Amino acid sequence: MNKTGRKTLLVTGLVLCGLLSACARPKEPEQVQETASAEPEPTPKIRRFSTEEARLETGRLAELIQAKDWQGLRDACRVSPDALINQLEGLSLAGETVTLYAFHDEERMAGYADFGSRIRVVFHYDNEFYVTSFMTEPVPIEPVPGRDAEWTEQLVMIGNEPMVYGLLTVPADKTDAPVAVLLPENLDADIRSSGNDAWFREELAHELAERGVAVLRWEMRRHADSAVLMNDPAMSLDRAVLNDLAYAVHNLENMPVDPTDITLIGIGESAVLAASAVYNHFEITGGLVLMALPQETGVSYFAKQAGLPEEDLEELKQMLADDEVPEMWNGWPAAAWKQWHDVDQNRYMKYVKAPVLVLHGEQSGGEEAWTYWQKELKNRSRTILQSYEDLDDHLRDEDGKLDEDALDDLAYWIRIGALPERKKS
Repeated sequence: MNKTGRKTLLVTGLVLCGLLSACARPKEPEQVQETASAEPEPTPKIRRFSTEEARLETGRLAELIQAKDWQGLRDACRVSPDALINQLEGLSLAGETVTLYAFHDEERMAGYADFGSRIRVVFHYDNEFYVTSFMTEPVPIEPVPGRDAEWTEQLVMIGNEPMVYGLLTVPADKTDAPVAVLLPENLDADIRSSGNDAWFREELAHELAERGVAVLRWEMRRHADSAVLMNDPAMSLDRAVLNDLAYAVHNLENMPVDPTDITLIGIGESAVLAASAVYNHFEITGGLVLMALPQETGVSYFAKQAGLPEEDLEELKQMLADDEVPEMWNGWPAAAWKQWHDVDQNRYMKYVKAPVLVLHGEQSGGEEAWTYWQKELKNRSRTILQSYEDLDDHLRDEDGKLDEDALDDLAYWIRIGALPERKKS
């Protein structure tokens, strides 16, 4: 059954599912110079949670900064704020409008103070609301939505506070187009880029919208909100991308698109996470597009990215199997190894019921990975593997242009659930 034929069934099913309170099923398988506190003390586990108290405390610290009451600031810190004071004392922030944010997770609480558009100061707190670490970063710049005869864009906000900027690109004069959620090759990309391709996500969004597909993309949190790295060298996948992805998927019903026809596009690092994301969100029924898909799965991929010696990988896998990974191992916390282990794409692919399209650009290399996935997925139903001899993994030709045929293939598959007839041979 093609995508058009499935759609009536999906609408009824999704309306019923939308009445449920939880959207994810249980898993079956397992310019401003940045300043940070030099060696922040470990943040004690927070026993009481109050985002509002963190916001109030951040407001109090912002007032101390605007008044240049450096002693008051020192009294509020368990670490020396001298590096922060050295940066701020030359700035005139007294007249700036201050915008406050706060967030907490299981072990951390933080407050953000934006001084106009000049500088953001971030504080992490312990359970007595003393500052345990801090940093400064640029205030995120709001992207400007574009407009064309064939598509238009609108600004959207993604995630929990501080929210990150996103753009929704939709075909002109159309409010019910299928929508692709477009993730980048790296989890610290801005709203335009993917990996070393500085304009890929923006150009692809515009090209797909011209072909009848809406596209949602946003600044990765590690780019727009680098404070998430404070006291957490592992960088939680939830905080980096998965929470924002969930927010985006769940809020598409409030946007001018067809929320019953959502496709997730993952590239490189985000492709490794994509199968588990689709499995955990029943709303993503349109399908899963995987580009530059690594051969290494889950923790093996993270181990390679983290520079783990190959001879240590088997030891790591055994420790994970026995749930005996030390609190810190090979420079990374146990939580990092466990979370990447839990998103093994080969395991989750067995449970994903949505159709899958795997694209490969031969000019980027990766033949070993391509051969591996051809073998692994050859018997999987509703799965298409398509290779392009003269393109790279971002579908660009030797002149750096997005290939028209590849774009047509991708848009047609998202809309119809198959490749155009010319691809059948």
